Amino acid sequence: MNEFIDHFEDNCISRQGRNNRRRSSRFAISFWSYFDRLDLQLPRTNNPQEAWHNTLQVTSCFAIKRLLTIYFYFDAEFLS
Repeated sequence: MNEFIDHFEDNCISRQGRNNRRRSSRFAISFWSYFDRLDLQLPRTNNPQEAWHNTLQVTSCFAIKRLLTIYFYFDAEFLS
């Protein structure tokens, strides 16, 4: 756990220096924080292809479930 905290301090928020003050971090908080993006209901990734793929995966999963439900419904109706 200490390794994770060290990595997070080194790369995201920077370590505390004298007088409990932090230097500016390597990456701006807006770069790695998703708070604003989630509040605006934007994708949680900055990679448009990944966002598109995730959306496609979720919607196709629901579509397949609906098609299978309809198929089994009609199959049961016509076989009985």
